[in-house]
Amino acid sequence: MDLGLLGWGPPFDALFDQSFAGKGYAPARITRKEKHLYYAVSGEGETIASVSGGYRHGIDKISDYPVVGDWVAVARDETQRDRSSIHGLVPRSTAFSRQAVTASGKERKVAEQVLAANVDVAILVAALDKGRGFNVRRIERYLTLTWNSGAQPVVVLNKADLAEDVDTALAQAKEVAQDTPVYAVSALHGQAIDSLRAHVSNGTTLVLLGPSGVGKSSLINRLAGEEIMRVGDVREFDARGRHTTTWSELTVLPSGGVLIDTPGLRDVQLWCDENSIDDTFREIVELASGCKFRDCAHGDEPGCAVREAVESGDLGEARLRSYNQQKREVAQHAQATGRWMRNTEGRVARRKKKR
Repeated sequence: MDLGLLGWGPPFDALFDQSFAGKGYAPARITRKEKHLYYAVSGEGETIASVSGGYRHGIDKISDYPVVGDWVAVARDETQRDRSSIHGLVPRSTAFSRQAVTASGKERKVAEQVLAANVDVAILVAALDKGRGFNVRRIERYLTLTWNSGAQPVVVLNKADLAEDVDTALAQAKEVAQDTPVYAVSALHGQAIDSLRAHVSNGTTLVLLGPSGVGKSSLINRLAGEEIMRVGDVREFDARGRHTTTWSELTVLPSGGVLIDTPGLRDVQLWCDENSIDDTFREIVELASGCKFRDCAHGDEPGCAVREAVESGDLGEARLRSYNQQKREVAQHAQATGRWMRNTEGRVARRKKKR
């Protein structure tokens, strides 16, 4: 297998050599995970892998385990050539994370859950049918996760053929997405799919994120030009999908590019820093620079440029509430854990460079 088709390149080559040179390991990319087993692809082809004891004992937190999209260092089993052991994780270029809460008795712990790694482009999918897919507040939260990850977002409004008012929905999505590309498409009929194909190229990794039933698997099939993902019906009584994707899975498209499909996300609990929120709400940040007080909370303070914009109709009240809500979530988590959520300097630098 040509690793370049999977997204391998000089940056990963250098990182691999720094950590694993001379140890006899080979790079492989995780394509799927099932319980304690990982499915991966290396230069020798597909392999089923498990984490080595040394790696497991050196892990400090759950987010250090490999996820779909990760590059890992593997050693092939000498007796079972289709089996491998994972001995290390190549540092991630990007990582999609959300907040996960685990409970043990009365104790609740908040941790980072990595959904996908080493993604270049995030396709944030909503649906325009009468179901629950289209929600601009949810799009804002996906945008914040994407900016925090270091990937570039693309907003896709699927099922445009079922929409009552495509133009209004498109305008609402563009308002919150700002300079992020927004497309209204129909995976069923192939409408505007070519606009998405412009983001697909050899070695580029894309991830599809969105709630169940918005048509992520159908979009993958359209982009691939063939049915490579199983597609299920949406229940009529509540318009929810049937969860045909029950785990994350990486697929190499015949036409080039790598796609990661993820299970439908029922909620989007933020795991990010404040800078990522500011990236999603840039117009509010720009307005805030004109406030009388630097620590203005945009409430009843005198000389608040943000409130003035709301009162004049230049900024929506719901948009400001969403901004404040995301800020509160991050602040509450910081107070509870005693630290800000992780966002490495490398990711911030890449994000600025891509603009």
